[in-house]
Amino acid sequence: MRTALLLIACVGSLFAQSLSLGVKGGLRATDDFEYAAESRSRPYVVGPMAVVTLPLGFSFEFDALYRRSGYSAASGNALYSALIREVDNVWEFPLLARHRIPIPAFRPYAEAGWAPRVGHGSKIISGYGLSAINPYTYTPYFRRDHTDWRITHGVVVGGGIQIPAGRLQFSPELRYTHWNRQVVFGNFPDGPGYGSSQDQLDVLLGISWRVGK
Repeated sequence: MRTALLLIACVGSLFAQSLSLGVKGGLRATDDFEYAAESRSRPYVVGPMAVVTLPLGFSFEFDALYRRSGYSAASGNALYSALIREVDNVWEFPLLARHRIPIPAFRPYAEAGWAPRVGHGSKIISGYGLSAINPYTYTPYFRRDHTDWRITHGVVVGGGIQIPAGRLQFSPELRYTHWNRQVVFGNFPDGPGYGSSQDQLDVLLGISWRVGK
C-alpha cells in the first residue's frame, strides 16, 4: 500500500496536470454472500478518493472504501442446530488507471486496476447438540470469536461519465471487481455450505474538487 501511494505521489509531481480530492460512495448491486449464507451487510460503500490527471486523457485514481459486511447462516436436524452470525468492518483500496474517451458531450471514461481488501470484526456461533452423556438431552453452546480476514486482491474494471462544474466534478460510474478468493467459507455437518461471493458490482458516484492547477 505504501508503494502505491509513493507511485501516485511521484507520478503526480512529475506529470500531473491537476490533482482532485473528494469522496466516493454508492451502493452494492450484487449479493455479497451465497449458498446457505444470508447477507446482513449494509448496502452502501463510502470513502475518500484522489485523482491525479495526466496528459493525453489519462489519470490515476486511488480510493479507500469502507463497507459494513455481515451474514447469518443456519442449519440443523434432529441431532443438532447451529447458527453463525458475523459482522465485519471492511476496507478496500482500489488503485486505478483511467482513460477519458474523446466524446466531448458526455466525457466518458474507462478504468482498470487492482484493489487489496482487509476486514475485521466478530463472529458468534450458537446452537445445541445431543449430549454425549445423556443421548436424550441436548447441550447448548455459544462462542464469540474475533475475525481477521486474510488480505484478498481484486481485479477492477469499470467506466463512467465526468460531469465538470468549474473546479467541482461529479463522476457517476459502474465498477466490477473479481476477488481472488473467498474470505468467508465453510460447511455445516449435514452438508450445506456458506461463503462470500468473489464477484462484486457497485454503482458509485465520485464528487471531487480540483486543487492546485
